[in-house]
Amino acid sequence: PQFPRKKSISTLQGAHYVGKHSMLFEDGRFRRGPGGWVVLATSSSRVVDESSSLSFRTGSSKALRYLVDGRRPLADRKGSLDHLAPRPLLLSTVRVVVVQASTTFGTFVTDQLEHETDREELVKKGKKSPEEADQENDEWEQREWSVRWAAFPRNLTNAMLKFHAVTLVMRFYEHLASKMCDEIILDRLTKDTFKSALRKRDRLASDQTQSRTIDLGRNMFKTCLWANAIAFLADGTVQQIILGYGYYEYYRRRRAHQRKQRSKSYGDTNNSYPDGQNEQEDTLHMALSFALKSTKVLFSRSVALVVASTGGAVGTIIYPGWGTLFGTQMGDGVAGSLLE
Repeated sequence: PQFPRKKSISTLQGAHYVGKHSMLFEDGRFRRGPGGWVVLATSSSRVVDESSSLSFRTGSSKALRYLVDGRRPLADRKGSLDHLAPRPLLLSTVRVVVVQASTTFGTFVTDQLEHETDREELVKKGKKSPEEADQENDEWEQREWSVRWAAFPRNLTNAMLKFHAVTLVMRFYEHLASKMCDEIILDRLTKDTFKSALRKRDRLASDQTQSRTIDLGRNMFKTCLWANAIAFLADGTVQQIILGYGYYEYYRRRRAHQRKQRSKSYGDTNNSYPDGQNEQEDTLHMALSFALKSTKVLFSRSVALVVASTGGAVGTIIYPGWGTLFGTQMGDGVAGSLLE
């Protein structure tokens, strides 16, 4: 049956869909389709409104509530330790390995091209012969290739630790959001963009016009912007913690080194800064440097969120699902390389 908005469903039985293109599930209980809410009918009269959330009671317990795609709110939300399950752990490990290997190889190629360009400039100016330049290029390539891949295990370990730290911080922020936001907002913040792209593709499959592509891209941009907000916030938080700890360790070791040098040179640990002015200037300089870098991290993560969401939307238009993930990663990578 087709029900217009704001229609009494007091006589309906089972779960019915509000909107166009209703279809019966195999179990004979549910109907769904694009354009409205899936609702669970009760014996009491209820006004159906597609634009709002439906939450009503049957007896003493709430009835189930379904979204336009037949999915319950928060169905995509993951548990605090779900990323440590065998399959997600394997997939995340492979992803981190591929990203880290690609980063190592990419930086090597970029530095190699820059090094060869510098050698070519020296050859053009007559400061080196072509043979000397080629020999230096070969020596640089062999040396740097070994050095960078020798550091790969350590870099991979750091990347894995950072990934799991970001994931735990993200789950913590999701928990805070669950205390502060309603169910619909929390559902947007915890939505799986891969699954969402496939659901949107299926809903718009019957529309072959150009507006379908525009709607799909626009909707996925909004979805990616919401769904990636907490992840980028968590990543920025971890970067801020690492940055702050790095500055703290640098400052502590520097002060310890200065005290040690004063003790060796003068036998007095209190004469390095006669009036305390130089010490204050040094502390102020480090605080200013930390504030600038901290602001840069905040700005770069904010811009990266928008660029990554745009990449996810473009990727969804090209190939919903995997294209969404690839576009998001590409957008994040481009923003990171330009701003960080």
